[in-house]
Amino acid sequence: MSLPRRAFAQLVRPVLAAVLVAVLLLPATRAGWLEPLELLLYDRIGAMIAPPPATDRRVAIVTIDEGFVTPRGWPLSDDVVAGIVERVLAGGARSVGLDLYREQRRPPGDERLATLFATSPRLVGATFIADTRFDRVPPPAALSGTGRIGFADLPVDADSAVRRGLLYREDGQDTAASLALQVATLHLAADGIKPLPDAANPQDLRLGHAVYRPLGGDDGGYAVADAGGYQYLLDYARRWPAIPAVPAAEVIDGKADAGLFRDRAVLIGVVAPSSKDFFPAPAGAARWLDRRIVYGVELQAAAVSQLLRQAHGDTTPTRVLPPGAERGWSLLWCALGAAVGSIVGGPIAVFVLGVLGLALVAGIGAVALHLDWWLPMAAPALGYIGTHALVGGLRLSAEYRQRLELRRMFARFVDPGLADLIWRQRDVFLAGGRPRPMRFRATVLVSDLAGFSAISESMDPADVMDWVGGYLDRMTDLIIDRGGMVEKYAGDGLLAVFGSPVDQGDDDAARNAARAADCALAMGRVVEGMNQEYRMRGWPPLRVRVGIHTGPMVSGAVGSARRSQYTVIGDTPNIASRLEALDKDKADFGGSDGSCRVLVSGDTAALLGERARLEKFADATLRGREGTIAVYRLRPPAWR
Repeated sequence: MSLPRRAFAQLVRPVLAAVLVAVLLLPATRAGWLEPLELLLYDRIGAMIAPPPATDRRVAIVTIDEGFVTPRGWPLSDDVVAGIVERVLAGGARSVGLDLYREQRRPPGDERLATLFATSPRLVGATFIADTRFDRVPPPAALSGTGRIGFADLPVDADSAVRRGLLYREDGQDTAASLALQVATLHLAADGIKPLPDAANPQDLRLGHAVYRPLGGDDGGYAVADAGGYQYLLDYARRWPAIPAVPAAEVIDGKADAGLFRDRAVLIGVVAPSSKDFFPAPAGAARWLDRRIVYGVELQAAAVSQLLRQAHGDTTPTRVLPPGAERGWSLLWCALGAAVGSIVGGPIAVFVLGVLGLALVAGIGAVALHLDWWLPMAAPALGYIGTHALVGGLRLSAEYRQRLELRRMFARFVDPGLADLIWRQRDVFLAGGRPRPMRFRATVLVSDLAGFSAISESMDPADVMDWVGGYLDRMTDLIIDRGGMVEKYAGDGLLAVFGSPVDQGDDDAARNAARAADCALAMGRVVEGMNQEYRMRGWPPLRVRVGIHTGPMVSGAVGSARRSQYTVIGDTPNIASRLEALDKDKADFGGSDGSCRVLVSGDTAALLGERARLEKFADATLRGREGTIAVYRLRPPAWR
C-alpha cells in the first residue's frame, strides 16, 4: 500500500467507525433502549455531587403515619382532618395543601371540613385527574369554583420512580394546576410573585426568577417518556431538602411547636405503607431518606420547596439541550472515541484511554448537573467506547498482522528481540508497510557441503533428507545461539548474517565478526560429532566449506504484494559465497577428520585481530571481481 493510500485509509477508517457506531446508537437511543441507563447515571451521579441537605425554612409536612391511622380507621373522618387543618392554619401557615382525597363526605365532622374548605383562602384541596375517567378522583365539592384545587398526579418513569413534576395538565375540560404549584403560588403571593408567561417565550412559564420550559418526551436522558401536560424536572434526588415534619398526633394534641408553621407552605399527607401512596426513591433521595421509598406527600413537599427556591432565585430549574444538540453531543463523543482510538498503540493504552474517556464523560456530566444542566451520559459513553474499541481494535489488529509480517520477513535475519526493536522503530525501518531498503555493515557466513550432488544421487531420497536435514537443523541452532540469523537456505547450503541495520559502530562490526568466526568453528566441532553418528548408520560423512566476509550490504524486501521476503543484496554476500567455493575441488578440510574448512576475508581478519588463529591462505582473485583479495584460513581453537 502506497503512503498516500495508507494515510487515506488511516483517515477514513475512524470516520467510517464513528458513522457506523452513530448509525447503531441513534436509533437505539430514540427507541428508549438507553433510557434506563441514562436515568441510573442521572440518579447516581446526582447523588454523588449532592451536598448535605439544608433545612428548608419555607416548607413543612404534617405526617399521618400508621400509629395515627390504626386507632382512628381509614379513611380518616372529616372531623379528624378538619382538626389537623385548623391547627395548621392557626399556626400561621401561608398556604396549606391537603394531600388527602375528600371527594366524599366522611362524617362526623363533614360540615366542619366543608366550612373550612369554603372559607379558608389559604387551603388547597387535592384531586386526581388520571388518564381515564374511571380512575379520576374528584375534588371536594366545597372547593368548587374557588380556584383552590390542585391535582396530585405525578409522572412516573418506567422504573416507577418519580423524577418529574407537573405544573399544568388538561382535566378533560380546562387546564388544571398541580397541587404543588397551587400551594407554592399561594405562598409566593405574599411576596408579589405569581405565574406569568415568559416575556421572551410566551409558551414558557415564569415564576419569579425561574423560567420553566415544557419538558419533552426525549429531553435529557429520556427517549420515550410520556410528556403530557406541562412537565419539569424535579431536583430532589440531588437537592433533597431537609423539610421539617411533625406527626399529625402532635398537631391534634397541641404538642407541636407553635411557630413551626408560621409563614410556611404546609403539606398534610399520609406516610403509612398501608396507604400505598409511595414510590421507589431515586438514589439521591434514598441517600438522605435512609429508605428505599418516598411518600407522595414528601414528593409534593419537595416540589413545593423546589418551586419556592427557584422562584426566589436560590437555584435554577434543570435545563436540557435541544434534541438536535443532544444528538450532536453524542456524535461528538463518537468522533472523539474514533480519533483517540486511531492514534493510541497497544492494548493497555486502548484500555486506559477507554476508561479515561468514560470517566471524562461522567465528569463533564457531573459538572453540568451541578450547574443544573442534564447532559445525556449513556449515549456519549457508549458512542465513545464503541468507536474507541472498534478503531483501536482494528488498529491493533492491523498492527498485529503487520508485526507478524515483519517477524516473518525478518525471522531469518534478526532474532525476535531485534524484530521487536525494529517494530518499535518501524517509521525508520518501514515504508508503506514494507521494509525500507537500508545500507548497513555486517558479517556474512556462507556454508556448503562438499560433494553433495554425487552423494545425494547414491543415497535413498528419504536418507538424503535425513542426512542433510539433520545437518541444517544443527547448523541453524548454532547460528541462532550466537546472535545470527539464517537469511536463506539453498539445498545443502545456507547464508547467515551476523549484524543488522541497528548495528552501526566499529565495536558492533568486530563483535559480529567474532560471532561468525566462533559459529563457523562450532560448526566444525558439531559436524565431527555428527560424522561419527552418520558412519554408524552407514551414511557418508559431512564435509563443510565455510566462507566469511564483512562489508556493506543492502537489506530490503523483494517479491510481489502476494509474496515477498526479506533479503540482503550486495557484494558482501557474493564475496562470502566465493570464499566458500574457493579451490573447492582440491580443498584441504583439515581437522581431526577433515570435516570443515573456514576461509575469511582480509576485512574480517582485521576485525578478528591478533587473538584469532589465522593462517594466510592466498591472495586470491575471485570470480566477478578485479584484483586480488587476501584470504585467511581460520583454525581451531578460534582464540589464542
